[in-house]
Amino acid sequence: MRSSDVDALVASADPEYVLWASGTPPLEGAGALRSLLETTFARLRVESVFECEELVVDGRLAVERGWDVQRIQHRDGGEVRTGRQRVTIVTRLGDDGEWRFLWAMVQPGPEATR
Repeated sequence: MRSSDVDALVASADPEYVLWASGTPPLEGAGALRSLLETTFARLRVESVFECEELVVDGRLAVERGWDVQRIQHRDGGEVRTGRQRVTIVTRLGDDGEWRFLWAMVQPGPEATR
């Protein structure tokens, strides 16, 4: 996120990736993810840290839950905003041995700011 590397972020997602974010339609597939990231990074600088509260691995699937803490600033300057989102992530182990994001669900946390 910090480097705004769209290609690397899309490569970390499974081709069947789905993101459910509160109040928006599901984002499905690498093309939709690429579009979202390109639009976001054109306007914003984003730093993201994941605070994992639990990780469960079973075979080729893993589930993580925790908090995504983001620091966001418009590219033209201005105030840096911090937000917290409750996140549940499912990753899948590919045949190439790499873990990729399969599904994610995010909800604004009680401390989120917009």
